[in-house]
Amino acid sequence: MAMSGPCSLSDLPTELLVEISSYYEFPFTFLSPLVRQEHVAKHHEKRQILRCLSQSCSTLRRIFLPLLWERYEVGPNPNFQEMYTKSELATLIFPHIKSVHISMISWTRADMETFFLFVEFLRALPNLTGLQIYQGISWETLSILSYAFAEVSLPTVTALSVPVSLDGILPAFPNVKTLACPALDPSSRLLTAATKHFPCLDALAGLRSRDLDHNQVNDMIRDFPHLRALSVSSTLPLDPPDLLARLRAFKQLTELELVYQDDPKLLSLDALVSGSRDVLMASHSPDAKVLRLWSHDTSLGPRIVRIERF
Repeated sequence: MAMSGPCSLSDLPTELLVEISSYYEFPFTFLSPLVRQEHVAKHHEKRQILRCLSQSCSTLRRIFLPLLWERYEVGPNPNFQEMYTKSELATLIFPHIKSVHISMISWTRADMETFFLFVEFLRALPNLTGLQIYQGISWETLSILSYAFAEVSLPTVTALSVPVSLDGILPAFPNVKTLACPALDPSSRLLTAATKHFPCLDALAGLRSRDLDHNQVNDMIRDFPHLRALSVSSTLPLDPPDLLARLRAFKQLTELELVYQDDPKLLSLDALVSGSRDVLMASHSPDAKVLRLWSHDTSLGPRIVRIERF
């Protein structure tokens, strides 16, 4: 039997390449609003692999270039003006960007033009579905950012993660269904504004366990009747014993995400699974129910501890 010649990666069927590429995806997931992925070593490793693959040949470029740019991390000193002047870059890259992740902690009033250029950059992305602004907006720039987003509409964005102080920009995102915040307080101005501007909101990420008293849960049920997914960003203590059970009042839940930590003062893994099952089974939704338990890991990113489907 004659031996076939050496096979390169580009010789593989497109379907198999797409399957391989799924390992390198960086979607704007329900977990991602709570962790800065660009600081995770595994994230850097994947991006380097994607970059090498996309530069190897035209076949691999077609498959892996969109994945390389799907999640765009804005650097500390962005030059949005330069991106506009390079029309080839805008034509090739902008359509692939689905989520933008940015920190403005170092921006000051002297960067006023940059705020407006950033908003124009977002408007130039035809397939943008997610925006994440990391915690750390200075008070002196809040009004500038709100003004930059005034009279702007980004209807393609359906997932938004912002600091609790950025309620002023919510009107620019009329079709948001997922709202995330590192420390989402039910009584905050951010959530109050969401009740007005996000009538189709069905997912909340970042709620703290200490804010799950009966009154606040009932308020959220009233304000967000379509809520189907909930992510609690802090661990659940043993006391009060009915803390997790309070979530049974959400009658449309199909997805629940909780944080697990091995600590005798916190709910055990078995208790979280059992209590979460009761919460999800109390839902009236006919859809399949999913529980995700995960732990914080500053070096490796969020680590899924357990996934249960009911």
